[in-house]
Amino acid sequence: MKALSRAFILENPDSTLDPQIIPKQCLMELVTPNEASTIDEAFERAKKLKKNEGCRYKQRKASVEKFFKPFPKKTSAKKKAPRWRATKNPDVPAATEWLLANIPSSISLEEDGHQGRWRILCDSGSCKSVAWSRRGLQHACELVLYHSWNMHTPHTGEECPFDNIEDLHWA
Repeated sequence: MKALSRAFILENPDSTLDPQIIPKQCLMELVTPNEASTIDEAFERAKKLKKNEGCRYKQRKASVEKFFKPFPKKTSAKKKAPRWRATKNPDVPAATEWLLANIPSSISLEEDGHQGRWRILCDSGSCKSVAWSRRGLQHACELVLYHSWNMHTPHTGEECPFDNIEDLHWA
């Protein structure tokens, strides 16, 4: 439809002529009598084209429907994506408190109970997500400590105060 409309405008440039923008009388005062007759003819053609605009649209629509199939209409409602929610674990708040006591100062920890994970955010801009729903709380706590100290040390130069992070276990 768009291509047909553009082609019509290119074939009939007078169709875009609007007498409201520049009044015909103003144009007639600035031109010679020969040019005035040409302008007058252009305005008459524009009036005829404006009258046939509705008919032209119907003809274009019929020719488009003749050569192109319309898109099928979707009648079924869009299905909602399945939502996964982590099972509630009563030990998670205690594990989060233990982690907050043992992680470095440049690290902030966010608990996401809906997805069953912790978000580790460093002041340097690096971040990591550790899911306890996949690993279990004990392994997830160890992994959070490991990643948090590995993010903190290059950012601040401060070494881990524990001899071995792997020896630290959440009960």
